[in-house]
Amino acid sequence: MSKVGQPELSIVMPVFNRKELVHIMIESIIANTYQDWELLAIDDGSTDGAYEMLCELALKDKRVKPYVRTELPKGAQTCRNKGLEQAKGEYVVFFDSDDYVSSSCLQTRIEFMKKNPQMDFLIFPFGSYENKERNIYKVLGGVKPRESDIDRFLCRRLPFMVWTNIYKTKTLIDKKLLWDNHLLSLQDADFNLMAILSELKYAYVVTDVDYFIRLTNNGQSVSKKIVDKEYFESHLYAIKKWYVIIHERYGKRKNKKLFLGVLWLYNQVSMSDCAFEFAYQLSLLLKQYDLFRAYCFKLMIWVRKVLHEYTPMSANLTRRIVFFPYLLRIHILKR
Repeated sequence: MSKVGQPELSIVMPVFNRKELVHIMIESIIANTYQDWELLAIDDGSTDGAYEMLCELALKDKRVKPYVRTELPKGAQTCRNKGLEQAKGEYVVFFDSDDYVSSSCLQTRIEFMKKNPQMDFLIFPFGSYENKERNIYKVLGGVKPRESDIDRFLCRRLPFMVWTNIYKTKTLIDKKLLWDNHLLSLQDADFNLMAILSELKYAYVVTDVDYFIRLTNNGQSVSKKIVDKEYFESHLYAIKKWYVIIHERYGKRKNKKLFLGVLWLYNQVSMSDCAFEFAYQLSLLLKQYDLFRAYCFKLMIWVRKVLHEYTPMSANLTRRIVFFPYLLRIHILKR
């Protein structure tokens, strides 16, 4: 039970620019049928007036609580850690600032948590609007898969995201579950995998989609920056971290799943100018944990480099040829 005078639900939301979309998201939260919440909006250094807008909203609604991130490093992971530190609710959700929720979203999540007090967190489906006026949307995730959640995370086929979930605040604090500040990307996947490996009790909820993301080509998104060279060290750190943790728990039984995750990550950055440099560093890392697949990966990259340097083939074509079995697998799984 929440303490008297304190909200039952804390909503943690990193904010960085795009104030028009942030305003829409907050409006959708305020419009919810459930009202016993606080919104911890952590500004990450906005330059377009987003923080000033948050302060204006806070004057009208005291449940909106703007904060400025002063801790380093810059990023959503640091903002979420700061928000969790400030959270007073019995339950906590982590939303993105450029999405929006249905008017029943918060009520539904709270009701299911109360009906399932043995659970540390629950997972809800999310989607993207194709036609908001006609209520047409596409379900994108948060639905129980056939295979192990851990295996899907290792393969980078994420079964759920952080904003699909509602957590018990005390559980996260007691288990010392925080976002890894060393990661510039893949933070959500890492956080949720650590939650599962920490043996938190959780379940999928079968209900209507109530959280909607915006599929845009926004250059500010982490998914767009994942190919930048400054992210390479973060990628290598994430891969090493996962190999170490999974080997401690399962030995080498999940090396195939881990390697599929490596291939996914390299495929994302394979068209960048530093692709071969990253591949070399990646092969050295793989040798420490999976010698056979490290040599397989090195051979794939060598073939691609030969095709790239000695044939008129485009970089994209050489990638498709070398990674054909992997790309075919991804295509089949998406069907």
